[in-house]
Amino acid sequence: MWVAYLYNLNERGQAFAVYRLLIGAILAIMIMFFISGIYIYFEEQKAIVSERGMQSAIRNAVSSPNGDVIVAENLTFRQGTVYSRGGFAHIAAIPESCIEISQARSVSAVEASEDEISIRKQIMLDVYVKCNLEECDGDDETRDDVMCEISFGEKLESG
Repeated sequence: MWVAYLYNLNERGQAFAVYRLLIGAILAIMIMFFISGIYIYFEEQKAIVSERGMQSAIRNAVSSPNGDVIVAENLTFRQGTVYSRGGFAHIAAIPESCIEISQARSVSAVEASEDEISIRKQIMLDVYVKCNLEECDGDDETRDDVMCEISFGEKLESG
């Protein structure tokens, strides 16, 4: 009689073990989703802070156009992001013809042309901005404008 009772008890205990395993797996998946959500949130925050840091560097360089290079260090850029001369001109509040994009030859994740900079893959790098008082290309007026050069990942010469 005791043997039959213990046998039934063991079967019930083993059957409940499957439910405990299922509950454990569900909890593990929920924790994994929670942690990945936190990771994605912080990656987005890094990109937002980096964007603001770059904009601040551009505004600082425009407000003191003395030829000194302003550096925004360790900025994170997402894959597929494109920055145009028009966008930089809007940030700096100067004409588009007064923005020059420097070709970044040493950074393979950045593709720069005359009019835009494309980020091929997520990367952390420095942005260099240098502004001078000089006449912009295509500017019909004879007054001096603020001319800015922007480089992603490649240092600019001061002066």
